[in-house]
Amino acid sequence: MSYNSRLGHCLTNVLTYYIMYNMRQIDTRNLQHHLGEYLTLVEGGETLEVRRRHRIIARIVPFVAEREAESWPDIEVRLEEAYPDGPLRESASGILYADRGER
Repeated sequence: MSYNSRLGHCLTNVLTYYIMYNMRQIDTRNLQHHLGEYLTLVEGGETLEVRRRHRIIARIVPFVAEREAESWPDIEVRLEEAYPDGPLRESASGILYADRGER
């Protein structure tokens, strides 16, 4: 493993450790009374863990906009490219039987 690879791996571990152990933890009562403040923190990129009786029950994470879905291929164009003479006139099993000489 090269030095740069080990360094990158180490930095990834440090970042993961930082995120996991420096995440803001709040209880449900605090969340109810200060919801606006906490939503502002989430908008700023912070992740919150919500606890009830010292157990994590939820994690509030910033929204990440999804990228636009790729369009589906035009099936008619693909069929015309695959079969320029039009649809098959005989079934697939009929073609197989003819190729094998079983007719």
